[in-house]
Amino acid sequence: MTENKGTLADYRHKKASIKSIGPFLREHCPYLFNLNSLFYFGAFLVAVGLLWMAAGLISNSFSSAYNWDYSHQYLPFAYDYRQIWLTFFSTGEFPLYDPVVFIGNDNIGSNSYYGLFDPFIVVLAFFPESWIPQLFALATVAKLTITGLGARAYLSYLGRKEWTSRLGAVAWAFSGYFCFFVGFPSFVSALAYVPLILLGIEKTIREGKIGYLVFGIFLLEISCFMLLVPMCIWGVIYALWRFFSTCKGRNGAENVKGMLLGVAAFACGLALGSFCLFPSIRQSSLTGRASSIGAAYMNVLLDSLKSLDGATFLTYFFEEVGANPARELMGLVSFFFPTGGFQSLPLLIPDSSSVYDAWMSSIFCYTPFIILFFSAILISIKERKTSHLIAVLGGVTLLFTTFAYYAFFAFSGNGYGRWFFVLIPEIIAYGCYAFDKRKEVSPYIYLSGGLLSLFGTFLAYFSIYWCLEGVSVSSAHGLTYFFSRWLMPTSTSFRGLARNWYLYYQVVLVALEGALIFACSKKRFLPIALTFIVAAEACIAGNSAYCYISTWSIKSTFMGGKTNFSENREMADNIRDYDGNFYRAYFDSSGGIDNYQYAVATPESSSFHSLMNFEAESFAVMNGMKSQASSNLTYGGEEYLNPGWSASYRGKLWGIDTALGYRYYITSNDNGRSNKSKWVGANIPFGATKVDSLSMNNNFYHVYRVDEEALPTLGHAVDKDQLYRFDFDSNGNSELFARGSSSAARFRERIRSSRIQASGAIFEDDAILPDGFEISSLPSVDSDAALINNYGITRYADGASNDLDFTVYVPNEGDKLLPEDDAEYAELGASYIFDHHQEVYDFSSSGSNTLTSGSDFLLITPHNKEYFNEDPNGCYIELKYYNGLYSSGANGYDYMPRVIVYGDVTDEDGNVTKNQVLAFEGKALKNVADCDQNNWTNSMIGIYAYGRATSIALVWPDRTVDGETFEQKFSPTYLSLAFEERSSIEEKQRFNAEMGLQNVKKQTNSYTFETDYDEDQIVVTQLGYDQGWSVEASLPDGTSIDCPVYKLDGGLVGFLAPAGEASYVMSYFTPSLDKGLIFGTVGFFFITGYYLYWHIEKRRRHYGISVFDEIA
Repeated sequence: MTENKGTLADYRHKKASIKSIGPFLREHCPYLFNLNSLFYFGAFLVAVGLLWMAAGLISNSFSSAYNWDYSHQYLPFAYDYRQIWLTFFSTGEFPLYDPVVFIGNDNIGSNSYYGLFDPFIVVLAFFPESWIPQLFALATVAKLTITGLGARAYLSYLGRKEWTSRLGAVAWAFSGYFCFFVGFPSFVSALAYVPLILLGIEKTIREGKIGYLVFGIFLLEISCFMLLVPMCIWGVIYALWRFFSTCKGRNGAENVKGMLLGVAAFACGLALGSFCLFPSIRQSSLTGRASSIGAAYMNVLLDSLKSLDGATFLTYFFEEVGANPARELMGLVSFFFPTGGFQSLPLLIPDSSSVYDAWMSSIFCYTPFIILFFSAILISIKERKTSHLIAVLGGVTLLFTTFAYYAFFAFSGNGYGRWFFVLIPEIIAYGCYAFDKRKEVSPYIYLSGGLLSLFGTFLAYFSIYWCLEGVSVSSAHGLTYFFSRWLMPTSTSFRGLARNWYLYYQVVLVALEGALIFACSKKRFLPIALTFIVAAEACIAGNSAYCYISTWSIKSTFMGGKTNFSENREMADNIRDYDGNFYRAYFDSSGGIDNYQYAVATPESSSFHSLMNFEAESFAVMNGMKSQASSNLTYGGEEYLNPGWSASYRGKLWGIDTALGYRYYITSNDNGRSNKSKWVGANIPFGATKVDSLSMNNNFYHVYRVDEEALPTLGHAVDKDQLYRFDFDSNGNSELFARGSSSAARFRERIRSSRIQASGAIFEDDAILPDGFEISSLPSVDSDAALINNYGITRYADGASNDLDFTVYVPNEGDKLLPEDDAEYAELGASYIFDHHQEVYDFSSSGSNTLTSGSDFLLITPHNKEYFNEDPNGCYIELKYYNGLYSSGANGYDYMPRVIVYGDVTDEDGNVTKNQVLAFEGKALKNVADCDQNNWTNSMIGIYAYGRATSIALVWPDRTVDGETFEQKFSPTYLSLAFEERSSIEEKQRFNAEMGLQNVKKQTNSYTFETDYDEDQIVVTQLGYDQGWSVEASLPDGTSIDCPVYKLDGGLVGFLAPAGEASYVMSYFTPSLDKGLIFGTVGFFFITGYYLYWHIEKRRRHYGISVFDEIA
């Protein structure tokens, strides 16, 4: 049958329809037919943005996963934030508490610091989570585009010509500051709103329109709390400068109106975002930054003013930037040379393994604006623009003296160069002013500007040699990130890269572009040509930066690699769907990534976060998760506190896991073979069962869940006989902080504190206990005998009363942890080593010997005893081992062994099978080491042996160095073992379960549960403490009481539970949020009223009546 293709009339109708599209688009989208339209300028910015990061996009899965905070913090945080926003959009209730921030913390106060409310983060909820790395790269391009369009609007409003404004906009959007801080996405978000704020200031002064200013401040406030302070400080300075420099062109009423509206606009913008500002300020206050170096610096200045000591005031005010010549050179070098990354300027690389300096920043605005800046100065001198010269002098003073580096952060930090972004608009605007003068002034002005630029380029470069070569600077004032020596540009010590090419590159650009501006200053094509030149410079700067920053490979590095990460994330999603209550999960393939829990959006207990819950500082220090805050002397002899922002725990220690509520353990197959169908064994707490449905592949992963009989949900009442205090001394030290003088002493002290947390509670020193509760004295653990007497735990160590023997078993060739698949004894598993080996020899207990990686089994047995423990059902082991034979930078330092526990297994009929694998731990020691805790205090793991242990094997995984099999040095001196019978652990588990909270139900910001205790009880929960927690109990008679809430164990939420039946609501509300909401509401009604006024005013003016004129 012939297909009917329609009539001729149908054909003509379709053709006419196609032809009609053109006129339709011309009528409704005329910008598509004008290459000079903003649409194409925006498209140009997008294209340049993509080319700017092309090297990363092409080589790294269309992402720009920069090293340092970008991949270490911002990217993993985004997964958690996405989950938070999904919860909000699906339930209508915003999560105020985030259990993923370290051990749990105020969500708004902590996460606003990293952009929780950043609109570019919020939109992630509408895309698959697997797209996040790519969306971050696209978001960077979007932010660049918004910055460029905003900058163009601002410059045009200042009266700059269209293509001059576009030239300035491109340089502004891709400025050196942006290139330097691209690794901090929240900073880049903030930069997108700076042009909006400056445009808003101009419109407020000139037209009385405050909308741009209000919303610019609001968007910056919710996107980047840290840059809000310098922006507001500079914004006020800029507004006053512009107001008074233009007030002659307005009458008195207009000036009063402008002044009042300006103050109102700033206040309204801040008020709108105060719902996150107030909680963020509160969280920041908990970090100890109130005693910062900046605060001490301010006190020195104030004291000198009070005492009329002008010499001291001037000395400190004009102090060399950061008391360091490299920091003093930073402003000069960063003006003339592009940056190569955000850890340090490429021409000012410290001679150190770490090169990050928080004082460093960049004001580079590309070669045309270097030339135009000097040309502008010459024009200002020629035209006697005194105000211009004063502004330049003021900016230079701030740039090259210490004062601004503290002042722009309200003297609350330890010195930052991150305020430089406020100088970029001034440099750009000043250069655009000079460019638009090119038809009015001699081209020799620009030639002179080019020559001055060339001189400055050489001066900046050779100043590095004059000021830093062979110089070693002593640290002053206890300043942070202080470096004493620097690499010269010709050195290749940093990543094998010479950096002297920057000089040749910039000299050529200054010469060629200076000649172009001089020769073609009157030509119409010049602004277009320079715009494309700046774009090309930006692309070179952006792509060369990858050499100096480096990236995390999305496929192989970020969160352990794409496959590993996606699989663990899938299992985390499975657990979330399976269990709607509170839990923590241990992913043994997380390695040393201390922000892994954010990436899988699952509570754990490791974090690198500037506002990571410092209410839990004592808990973290006591359990070896972080070092104790250190104090240092600074200006005026004042002390400041450095608490540190990272805490990690990967040990599987029973006491800590119990206190924190570790419910799930996701283990990966680490059998040393490519065939992953066979498992060596497992290291899982007593009371855990395997849940096959939660694993995405049971050959590769096993997921275990600890039953409620072994671990109560959310918390439990504690043993009244185990109530203690920290008893801090004047230096903030406590006996519970494991401060013994030997490794053995600290080992015993760590065991004591973990047992207390598992069953008892530790109160703050100022806590008032309720009636009927008393503080006990800490049990002694000053000897192994005391450890046995007080806790029933036996410690074994080389040379101790419970001595150890060490024997090396060398397996047959081809055998690893498991025998070869085709070996006749393959079914024996890891137990094959006892009967199938090629050599056995005693390992010396004195000195040090080596073990072949991937091969040798080092068997550790009790001296003159057959068994480590008595209970035939098993034992719990705490193993402490650190590589004390190596320095921290050596190959073998963080190279840690797998652990196998062998022993006897007794079945239900009493039959005993010997030399069975009772436990296998393939990752924990490595994970502890990867978290920088391979030391004599913290390198501990817990092992659960299901049987009567006879020996423990350490087997180092395969490793080659320079093509040779690695020989690992080992000394028994650095090994300690502690054994507790399984029956003892299970007795404690039963007590906790009996005293556990019942019928626990989790809501977004609260928990409900029940208790029925015979008497009043102290309950400790598994949640990180914050002041926002409250507990209300409802009694059978219908009355309700507020239960006293305590900080227990240095960082967990606790409360007093009444005797008898009671039902509870334990809820969280962010401290200071109520005040923020009140201010936000006021701000909302103000801006609404303002727009309503303008709407009415517009209508009245239409009829020739002005409300404001009548009032005035």
